[in-house]
Amino acid sequence: MILGDTCMHSCNVKTSRNSPRPDPNKRANVAEVIASWGLDYVVITSVERNDMPDRGSGHFAEIVIKLKKLKPNMLIKALSMFSLSSS
Repeated sequence: MILGDTCMHSCNVKTSRNSPRPDPNKRANVAEVIASWGLDYVVITSVERNDMPDRGSGHFAEIVIKLKKLKPNMLIKALSMFSLSSS
């Protein structure tokens, strides 16, 4: 799971109004660690981050792009929690 452990939406996951910003260095680190596992398929998911202007989509995309550069044949399933509502 990326983007932390704190959901910024009203849900049953640990919630908060003051979740820390994701570490920009973690994007590359996450991709490198996943690539080192030798997997052919990975599922990446995240909590909802309504507190971020892009709701975390840029962070999510950078991890997927970096991972595809490292492991071009890896199948990646991205389960986003992005909603289109402004809540």
